[in-house]
Amino acid sequence: MTAAIGLALLAFVARSPGVLGLLAAASTALALRAALGATIRARRAEAEREVFADEARRWRGVVEVAEQAMATVTRGGIVTSWNPAAERLYGWLRHEIAGRSLLEVVDPGRRAEVTARLTRCAGREGGTFESVGLHRDGTRVEVAVTIAPIVSGRGQWVVAAVLWRDVRETKTLRAMCRQLERDYDDLVEHADDGVFLTDHEGRLVRVNQAGCRQLGVSRDELVGRPLTGFVAGEQAQRLAEIRAALVPGVPRVCEVPLRRRDGGLLEAEVRTVLLGDGRVQSFVRDLELRRAVHAELVQAHAAERGLRVQLQSLSQATSAITDAVARIPETDLDAVLMVVVLQAQTLTNARYAALGLGTDPTRPFERWVYAGMTSAQAEAIGRGPRPVGLLGAVAVGARAVRLRDMADSPEHIGFPPNHPPMHGFLGVPILYEGRSRGNLYLADKLDGGEFTAADQQALETLAARAGAALEMARLYHEEALATSWLRGAIDGIPEAVILVDAGGEVSLNAAARELLPEDQKGEGGLAAVSRLLLYETSGAPLGEADLPLTRALREGVTTIGLECSSRDHKGQPVPLLASASPLRDDSGRPVGAVCVLRDISSLKEIERLREQWTAVIAHELRQPVQMIHACARTIEHARVGERDPLTAKSVGRILGAANRLERMIKDLLDAARIEARQLSLQHESLDLGELLAEVIGRIGHTTDRVLRLELPPQLPRVCGDSGRIEQIVENLLTNALKYGDPGAPIVVDARPRERDVLVSTTNQGHGLAPAEVDCLFKRFYRSRAVGSIEGLGLGLYIAHGLVEAHGGRIWVESGDGGTSFRFTLPIEPPAASQ
Repeated sequence: MTAAIGLALLAFVARSPGVLGLLAAASTALALRAALGATIRARRAEAEREVFADEARRWRGVVEVAEQAMATVTRGGIVTSWNPAAERLYGWLRHEIAGRSLLEVVDPGRRAEVTARLTRCAGREGGTFESVGLHRDGTRVEVAVTIAPIVSGRGQWVVAAVLWRDVRETKTLRAMCRQLERDYDDLVEHADDGVFLTDHEGRLVRVNQAGCRQLGVSRDELVGRPLTGFVAGEQAQRLAEIRAALVPGVPRVCEVPLRRRDGGLLEAEVRTVLLGDGRVQSFVRDLELRRAVHAELVQAHAAERGLRVQLQSLSQATSAITDAVARIPETDLDAVLMVVVLQAQTLTNARYAALGLGTDPTRPFERWVYAGMTSAQAEAIGRGPRPVGLLGAVAVGARAVRLRDMADSPEHIGFPPNHPPMHGFLGVPILYEGRSRGNLYLADKLDGGEFTAADQQALETLAARAGAALEMARLYHEEALATSWLRGAIDGIPEAVILVDAGGEVSLNAAARELLPEDQKGEGGLAAVSRLLLYETSGAPLGEADLPLTRALREGVTTIGLECSSRDHKGQPVPLLASASPLRDDSGRPVGAVCVLRDISSLKEIERLREQWTAVIAHELRQPVQMIHACARTIEHARVGERDPLTAKSVGRILGAANRLERMIKDLLDAARIEARQLSLQHESLDLGELLAEVIGRIGHTTDRVLRLELPPQLPRVCGDSGRIEQIVENLLTNALKYGDPGAPIVVDARPRERDVLVSTTNQGHGLAPAEVDCLFKRFYRSRAVGSIEGLGLGLYIAHGLVEAHGGRIWVESGDGGTSFRFTLPIEPPAASQ
């Protein structure tokens, strides 16, 4: 029936257009309402998601900066998130641990426990427990682990949150606290004061050893009893009132008598403190012991003041002795000894004091200085004492002797006639590095008492400090005597002697002062030496760097027999022979230099006469030698048939001897001309390279040695005498052929410089000693190492004179690899070459 009604209505509606329109409008309204509701619900859900997302971001930020390690894992224990603190704790980075099992950071022995905890967490049951983690490098990490389930809004289990806290530091702190507690308990147990700990009701719960000793009761008997039970009289009530008024951390102090087990009373100071847990701790100090300690402290302070006064006196005595030593050499040794005697007398308040040097009992003391006895008394006694009897016991036995009365000692042998009476005695040896340096003797104190142990200790301290001073004074004295003797000896030397120490202090003997100008004889030091000019044999002043004394000081070079000249205080030239050497101490360090200037005027006069005689003899010998040479040549040029072999051999020997004799005469004449400065040169423009090649070629034909010439592409022309320059090179090459290594080549080279040309001849062989270098260019000098090689020793002297005559300089450089003679020749001026 219902269906029939519905069908009828539908048929009616279909036949009525107005009804259909109303139905359509209603449907549209319903649809719009449904869409609007859906939109509102969607926006509300979006807002909720934004809130949840913001909340998640905030929690994620908190997790990222948290100090506690955090992670999230799935039901199966797979890590899904990992914060930086977890990275620091376990060494796994976030991207490295993600997707791995949580058991990777769990010690194998604890993994079953962690797995069980995760399983219970899946049932929404969290918890905290201690476990052992595993660092990535294998290190075990003790941690406290918290596992908590995280559920969704619908109450479903999503993931588990795992939090770790490193408990190693906490355990360390706990262990340190326990150790501190044990240390505190040990300190309390062994404290000098009694320590009593009572509970809230005032009963003793702990007593240390000192507290048991103070009351004379064992610990077992004290525990459980009230402390007030041991307080005498009404003081118990006072102690209880103090306890009731205590404030935590504020101590209260009072003095109360404590009753000991034996019935005696202990005057004690009680310091009471209320602890934080309500218990009371009392510190009990024995006042009688405190008063005894105070008395000892007062006594110690008095002794300290006495020691301070004594120490001050010792310091003053030491300063006085040091000042006396510092005044040496203005003061003598006896003055230093007297200062020591007076200080010892003042330090001990002695009436008599003396100091003796020496230990030989058969002879009087080397020095005897005394105080307290008048000069008249000393003269009445006569000669000085010997180290015998009590004096010898100190000096020979090297031990201190202290007596109340000398007469009681078996070592006392009495006094000489007219000696004042003495009773108290104190003697102390003065030692330095274990050896006796003197002996201090004291007799009778001014106050009539005897010498005390403190007096002996003070005197021994003074003697120990005086030992070094006396040794220094003795050395000063000996040095002064030695210096005075040396100065007198040096002043008596006829040669001029100049001594310079490391500080630049200069000493001149009498002969050296004679070389100073008249108006500068009173000057000393380097200022005086700087005015003492030395000249080369050519007359040119020696530069400061070339002075023998300067080279000895700055370079440590020894100069022997350098020929030079100076002028005396009247301005007259004085030929000198200068020698200088550095001075060194025992360790080899330079401490100065000495220079000796020997006046060789007489030798020069003898040498002048000898040179004059040599020149005359050489001149007179030239004609006979020439005659011998001419006759020999005549015989040599005779027809071969008219000469027998013996005659030919004899003629060759005569010619060879005549040639050598002619060369010697020529060298002697050249040496005489050089000495008399009468050498004449024929200056001309020369091609030095061509000249050197010619000389080497000529000498090369007379020897099988290799001669090598090394020249630059462009060598400037020089100005000089060609014959004399050839003579220089010949002399140097002859010297190299004689003394060089026979198997090594001789090298001659020339190098242009700014104003001159440097020519060198170098040969291999043994080097020259430094002392010989300065002597090579002297007349007739021949090295000790030449052996039987013939020669006059004039070749290098003549070469030296010829080079200087050309305005050049010649020198030698020698070492282990060989010897090089070098000389310079001036370059031809541009105007002359044009």
